[in-house]
Amino acid sequence: MNGGTVDEVEIPGEPTLTRSMVPSVLVRLPVEAGTHRSKNIVSGLLLVFLGAPSLSLAILLAPAAFGAALGNQHFIASIPMWLFLLFISVAMTGVALTCIADAVRKASVLILDAEGFTDARSGAHVKWPEIKRATLLFTRSGIGSVDLHLRQATTAWQNPFRIGVLGFRSRPKPDHLIVSVAFLDVRPHVLAFTILALTRRHGGEAVTKTSFVDLGLSPITPSSL
Repeated sequence: MNGGTVDEVEIPGEPTLTRSMVPSVLVRLPVEAGTHRSKNIVSGLLLVFLGAPSLSLAILLAPAAFGAALGNQHFIASIPMWLFLLFISVAMTGVALTCIADAVRKASVLILDAEGFTDARSGAHVKWPEIKRATLLFTRSGIGSVDLHLRQATTAWQNPFRIGVLGFRSRPKPDHLIVSVAFLDVRPHVLAFTILALTRRHGGEAVTKTSFVDLGLSPITPSSL
């Protein structure tokens, strides 16, 4: 295999603010990533703080919304506002609880090796040949996760409130799995491109550009695998 041994994989280097063209790097396997405790704790507490007003307003508007639902026309405008506040408060609470739960995990949660990967957060254990397509998913801050299109259905549980998953999939797909690479103690770029490179190495497709955003990351070429 060009560019590495059985226990290594070559991936594009990570661009910086001052350097858009950087050399490729070798990643030694296995890669074991744990949770980034400080990021998860700070984000969890911040979301609890920000979500409290929305939850309080949703509780205050609940009587008016139920009154409108029962036919009181004076409160009909309160229904969409109540639904919006309820959605925001539930989403923030779900993300906050997920961040706090991840923060207390002590063992590695994402392990990538030459055979496949294990995600302790979802209970997924996938071999690289089982992946048909791996697609980068971007958040405002950069790479947030990798969307895997599997060759068969998976029973792994997908937490919709995890950073990197939230906003990308409102309902689960049996043959898809989103692997979040955000808020871990290994760089998201390294984790995401290692998944893509190993998927490509075992016959799958690696997609580095979505239909709505392109961060200018160098694509994986056959010569790098």
